[in-house]
Amino acid sequence: MSENLKYPDKAMQEKIQGKVFCEFVIEKDGSLSNLKIIKGIGGGCDEETIRVLSLSPKWEPGIQNGKPVRVSYSLPITFRADFSVHPQPHSSLAEIFADNKRLLIIDSAEYKGDRSKLNDIIKPTDIEKIYFTDGESAIMKYGDQGKDGVTEIFTKKKSQNKNQTHPN
Repeated sequence: MSENLKYPDKAMQEKIQGKVFCEFVIEKDGSLSNLKIIKGIGGGCDEETIRVLSLSPKWEPGIQNGKPVRVSYSLPITFRADFSVHPQPHSSLAEIFADNKRLLIIDSAEYKGDRSKLNDIIKPTDIEKIYFTDGESAIMKYGDQGKDGVTEIFTKKKSQNKNQTHPN
């Protein structure tokens, strides 16, 4: 789930964080049904929780007398971010990341270059999305490298290349 969970833009802008409590049924075949939010926090986090659970692979069903059974399940999903490290409207990328210990991922690859040169590599108009992951979620996704948080930058160029088909 942590690989697919994205911090909603609205929640980021409004500095919303907390736990979304959801409930669902694990069917006999391991699929999920009856997904619903018990307690939400808004800002798109509730919808993101449902979206990610809908993408979930099959779970292990409950077993009773050696046979699979339906099981009702409740799950809290935590949305938490360190808003102090997130870009300010007029900051350059080099200013934001110059002395930052966060793991920096650009178009799905770790950036190991000189962070003071980021303005030469990426223009603000080239950025499609930026995701900030902190705490347990960052460590789950990136191991010890994510302990200081992770910033993932996706450029429009990379997204366009993904959608193009190449002749054989």
